[in-house]
Amino acid sequence: MQKLTLHFWIVAALIVMAASTRLVPHVFNFAPMGAIALFGMAHFRSKWVALALPLAATWLSDLYLNNLVYTEYYPTFTWFYAGAGWQYGSYVVIGLLAA
Repeated sequence: MQKLTLHFWIVAALIVMAASTRLVPHVFNFAPMGAIALFGMAHFRSKWVALALPLAATWLSDLYLNNLVYTEYYPTFTWFYAGAGWQYGSYVVIGLLAA
């Protein structure tokens, strides 16, 4: 049980670290978000956790970016931007194809 818990937290930390690469300067559309969905499916036993954790990490980074970095584009607090459904849906499709 301890090994499983340690494995879970290590994989979760890796996913959060990979999602945080969206917050540092990088080439446009070159963040490892699709790879995070594949990685989660490969390393979590629970497929719901494998889908939910990358989506949560992406959503948290979106909250930061949309409400602190891109404030000139989003004058009010933004929970989801207009194309978020397509972005999150693509990660779900990638994860389901990897299952």
